[in-house]
Amino acid sequence: MVMLLLKCGADPSLIDGEGFSSIHLAVLFQHMPIIAYLISKGQNIDTTDFNGQTPLMLSAQKAVGPEPTRFLLKFNPALSAVDNVQKNTALHWAITSGNTSAGGGQEVTAKLFLV
Repeated sequence: MVMLLLKCGADPSLIDGEGFSSIHLAVLFQHMPIIAYLISKGQNIDTTDFNGQTPLMLSAQKAVGPEPTRFLLKFNPALSAVDNVQKNTALHWAITSGNTSAGGGQEVTAKLFLV
């Protein structure tokens, strides 16, 4: 459906009432093929919602398991970016939410720490 919408001219950068773009929603629902497709079509990996959260921050805070955090890190997101409300980085969000699986292993956790 996403591919069809984009082929018909839909704008993936449009936001909903909470400021989420299509990539934010794909991350929240952990839909890896859609995340990959949106990135391949030029969706900004560091786009922010109304609270200043990037897709990586949402993944670190809310995703269960190592994906999509591990996948997003392959595209060199701004690791030192902080949200507008709590001033947290993605690593801070993973820690404060108790999301130990967001690290996805030592290499991902180390990359988040090297901010």
